[in-house]
Amino acid sequence: MVLAAAVVLASCDGDVDPEPNEGTAIVSIGDSVASGEGNPARRGRPWLDRRCHRSATAGQTFAAEEARQERPDIGFFSFACSGATIDRGLLGPYRGIEPAPFQRPARPQLEQVADVVAVTEGGLAAVLVSIGANDVGFAKIVKFCAVVPRCWERHFNPAFPLVEAGPKQPTLAVWVSARIDELPERYRRLNEALAPVIEPDRVIITEYFDPTTGPGGVDCLMLFGGVKPEESRWARENVLVPLNERIAEAAEEHGWQPVSEVDESFRGHGICARRGRWVRTLGEGPLSGTLHPNEAGHRQIAELISPELAEVLNP
Repeated sequence: MVLAAAVVLASCDGDVDPEPNEGTAIVSIGDSVASGEGNPARRGRPWLDRRCHRSATAGQTFAAEEARQERPDIGFFSFACSGATIDRGLLGPYRGIEPAPFQRPARPQLEQVADVVAVTEGGLAAVLVSIGANDVGFAKIVKFCAVVPRCWERHFNPAFPLVEAGPKQPTLAVWVSARIDELPERYRRLNEALAPVIEPDRVIITEYFDPTTGPGGVDCLMLFGGVKPEESRWARENVLVPLNERIAEAAEEHGWQPVSEVDESFRGHGICARRGRWVRTLGEGPLSGTLHPNEAGHRQIAELISPELAEVLNP
């Protein structure tokens, strides 16, 4: 059986067990953006992997499917898992966003990638990566800003993101800055783990989208007024922009291929856009999918990934 012609997105709530094949493969690793969080199937089984909220609706998946139309000999595996970080998910085990009772943690995504390499004669054609937002605590930041006015000035404890902390804790702005400063070292560890399985110029890392602007680039009032426009602007300028800058710097340092201009392409299509919205809002699908790309948003991300992937596959 030549598995290289197959697309494997799910593990049936377990790890993928690839069969020997003579071809090559594309793999997708990372967090909720790569897993398709917020986009369960409308019919049949909602998630391809419930633990990870892995869906067929993801920009990396769309881009890989498009590439396979030209190269059907290439297989595709997605190990992306909602909530994953570099240390907890990619390099270490992770229980997932919705684990079943008593379910063992998923093996590190890089271990699962190594399984594919071990049985694929042609090795890996490309690795698609989306990671970093959970490393800087994006979900906790959103929760805090939804309940605490002028959140960046207030004291923050990530263990209790729904209440303002005492004065011994840092302000949210200081805490976020420290998490951003940790990213370069985390990306270096990821590069070291990727080195044995693929050449660095075949690693494609995607920057993050911007959910904070509506028509004309106006700052959004988000989550039914919980996050004010000034807080949306702060999050964009002090979380999203530096996060994407660290991704671009890591790509340059390690020889990865960056997918840039994702945030720019989402400008005007954020959570407060009445028409042409590319982001899930409250009440659309699972709560964990709020502020994640909808199908239109993932199609846009795929459009930006596809040229980079085509260049890697056909230099």
